[in-house]
Amino acid sequence: MQQKGRLLGAGGQGALTGWAAGIIYGGWWVFLGGDFSHSLIRLAILRLAFCSLAGAVLGAALSILFDLSLGFLRQKSLRLFAIGAALLASLHLLVVLLAAFPLRESFFPWHQFSPLPLTLTVFSVEVLLAGWLLTGKVLEGLREPKVNRSRWNWLWVTGWCLALFSLLMIAVIPRLPLAAGATGRPIILLSLDTMRGDRLGALGYPKPLTPHLDALARQGVLFEQATSTAPWTLPSHASIFTSLLPFDHGSTRETRPLRPSLSMLAERLRNAGYRTAAFTGGAYVSSGFGFGQGFEIYEEHDEGREKGAGRIAASALSWVRSVRDQPYFVFVHTYEIHFPYTHAEFVDKRFLDQGMKPLNVEQLGSIHAGKLAVAPDERQFESELYDGDVARADLVMGRMLDQLQQEGILDRAILVVLSDHGDDLWDHDDYWSPGHGHSLYQELLHVPLIVRAPGLAMAGGRIRTPVSLLDVLPTLLALEGIPGESEDQGRSLVASLSQGIEPDPVPMNAEATEYGPERFARREGRLKAILTPKPDELRGGIDRHARPLEVFDLQSDPHEKHDLSASLPPEASVLVEDLWKRVEKVWQRGSQGGPSGPIPKELEEQLRSLGYVR
Repeated sequence: MQQKGRLLGAGGQGALTGWAAGIIYGGWWVFLGGDFSHSLIRLAILRLAFCSLAGAVLGAALSILFDLSLGFLRQKSLRLFAIGAALLASLHLLVVLLAAFPLRESFFPWHQFSPLPLTLTVFSVEVLLAGWLLTGKVLEGLREPKVNRSRWNWLWVTGWCLALFSLLMIAVIPRLPLAAGATGRPIILLSLDTMRGDRLGALGYPKPLTPHLDALARQGVLFEQATSTAPWTLPSHASIFTSLLPFDHGSTRETRPLRPSLSMLAERLRNAGYRTAAFTGGAYVSSGFGFGQGFEIYEEHDEGREKGAGRIAASALSWVRSVRDQPYFVFVHTYEIHFPYTHAEFVDKRFLDQGMKPLNVEQLGSIHAGKLAVAPDERQFESELYDGDVARADLVMGRMLDQLQQEGILDRAILVVLSDHGDDLWDHDDYWSPGHGHSLYQELLHVPLIVRAPGLAMAGGRIRTPVSLLDVLPTLLALEGIPGESEDQGRSLVASLSQGIEPDPVPMNAEATEYGPERFARREGRLKAILTPKPDELRGGIDRHARPLEVFDLQSDPHEKHDLSASLPPEASVLVEDLWKRVEKVWQRGSQGGPSGPIPKELEEQLRSLGYVR
């Protein structure tokens, strides 16, 4: 009994120390995330409770371990006790050094967004608390066993009580009623990475690639001219989740993750009382880039190793079934359509008879370096493989949605199906095809956008006015009865969904290329301008020629083959002037992203398999 009481006391002392360390660490997270400034009160409490409970459990375990090991050595001899204490102190120092240098990203993932004095203060307090715990156990071991330790009782009781309080918060907060006004309607957001808008059957593509998506378009509202904000995955998805343009959310490079201070869609929904989960293909939507903010579960898959999106669909289906009667938001994402293209169902038989093989990552690198030319037949072959990948994504994700419909889940949900960008299939750039991230032409910016929500979105609606992926977040929040924020740059499309009303025409902006110089695009009405303010800039070591200004009439020239910049139409001058003002604003403010840092090795390998890293 005395032994159990001693261990209970030791655990309580450790729980108190760990709880304090966790509160400080969690407070750092909440401060950097701007939770209170964004009125994310529930989320802030959850984060504080999670960190403090984790700290209390770790502190209790360490304190008991210290107590048992040092107590055993003290019974053997003072010399062994001293050796054990020295080893534990050395281990503590080693962990401190690892946390400060090679494992800094793991221990302190938000350090790059934090002022250095604040980071050093948090780090120092964590180190001191851990050191204080160890020092206290060493000093206790030096005392005679008969020493009365009753004065420590209030400490260990407090430690266990605080740990229980944090556990109570974690249990209670998610069970509170939804935020005032919230409808609680489930949300399913499906992102088919790299799908061109012109491959959708509902938009006129002659091949039967997308029967499931076409059916959804008939059951919901199809936005015929949905526009992405960026031509590659990271900044485009960041815009979807923040309703901010790329140079405003700051994630314009692969080394610039999303800032924790941004108010993400999942954070707002979780704060309102929704369950949140994501099942993704990782890579540029990895939690390492900040996309995990607000999600209870953020599950990443390697579709190359898993041979497709089947496991993503299965995991998402399983989770949705588990929370079917609760308000929830699930994000499902797949790279099924992304290079390398592998499905030959829509390939002309003559190409297969000739023994043509799909391009691999090494060959793609040679094409982009200008060392390998692709013949016209090979281009057609790759384009038809791309079609096969589109069909495969439609099949796999369509089956998941069919199952949800059969189980009565889908008809209660708001379903949004979209893509983040398209792919250049020798539309404009012979050296960067197949691929994306290098330009702002329509083959990369025009994407599918379908919203199905029985009772909220009319069946068979078609909206012809251009809309932006910036509008997804405000629209979903409006449908859920959750207020938006003044910083949101998109607009609600609820009237278009419920009544088929064409939204007011507004400029469509896109920016932030991955390869070559940065470009800015703006579309107003039928005219579109692309501005490359530093056309000779070597960005990422990529040397690609770019014209400083291009202007197109998308009504008469939808494929952007005839540049009008040499003789600007009168109405284009205001468009170009407004676009230049955007460039000046970005330059004046500077990038808002965090400092550049190395890409983790495992993530780099996944990006390489998708044809990104050279």
